[in-house]
Amino acid sequence: MAIRETKTFWGGALQVIAAGVTAIPALAVGTITAVNGGSFQEGVDGVMDPVMNAAGQFGDEHGNKLTGTAITIAGGIVQNEIIQHHNASHHPKQS
Repeated sequence: MAIRETKTFWGGALQVIAAGVTAIPALAVGTITAVNGGSFQEGVDGVMDPVMNAAGQFGDEHGNKLTGTAITIAGGIVQNEIIQHHNASHHPKQS
């Protein structure tokens, strides 16, 4: 199996995240495979490829929803900061 090429930002971004999360288990499987006479690379690829492909496909298929969610969250954070700043400036705490 080979790692599929992604078509969107989110596909690539989620593949990078998946690689970071999957690296240690993949190295462990590759080592165990090599110790038992198999190919280290095949052991690593057997773990990494399916996870990275699934992450990339998910990102490609749901990119618009992920972007919308990211914008909504960022907007909520900015709105909260504006409200806090306004309240702190116009309604100081009394001791």
